[in-house]
Amino acid sequence: MAKENNVNTILWIVGIAIFLLIVYQLPILPQFAIITPDEKEENLYEYYDEGEMGEISFYRGARVGNVFTIGTVGPNEDFVIDSIKVKLKREGVPGTVYLNIYKSGVDGKPFGEPLSSGSIQGNDLSNLDFEEVTIDLKKAILNKDEEYVFFLSITGGNENNMVWTRVFNGNLYPGGDAILKIEEGWRFYDYFDVLFKIYGTGPV
Repeated sequence: MAKENNVNTILWIVGIAIFLLIVYQLPILPQFAIITPDEKEENLYEYYDEGEMGEISFYRGARVGNVFTIGTVGPNEDFVIDSIKVKLKREGVPGTVYLNIYKSGVDGKPFGEPLSSGSIQGNDLSNLDFEEVTIDLKKAILNKDEEYVFFLSITGGNENNMVWTRVFNGNLYPGGDAILKIEEGWRFYDYFDVLFKIYGTGPV
């Protein structure tokens, strides 16, 4: 009986040893579908957010925006645009706020059809203080060293129902100027810039 117990004990110890050997010697399996080596994170690309010394409103089809050049203050590389952040507040019930991005023509005006666009519900904006809001955009490739222009607009509205955006009156952004489209035509402003932050994934 004693010999049988000794054999059982030895077999039990050997079994534990084999189990531990398997556990600590086998390689750890990779965790698929969590992170891939070529996964790209969303990055801040072009931006101007140096101050808050002014504001400008828009309604009834007027368009307010800014010319910007890739690589002026952010990475100078081709990338896919994902979103833009601007500082807005509402007055009344302005409805949907639209943002479109165009290639800039030789005169600084938008050229061709919009490369990217997005919208948010303007009635959800604060009517007291400016807030930084994110507008998700249709995917599009923006190229290094190229000049573009973005515009904010609403289709309706009036003097009591409009949207305001934050600007800086110092005109310190070297990549382009503020631009306004009204019934009388295009106007460029070299003494202020609309505050913005452009996010994307890249390089591509």
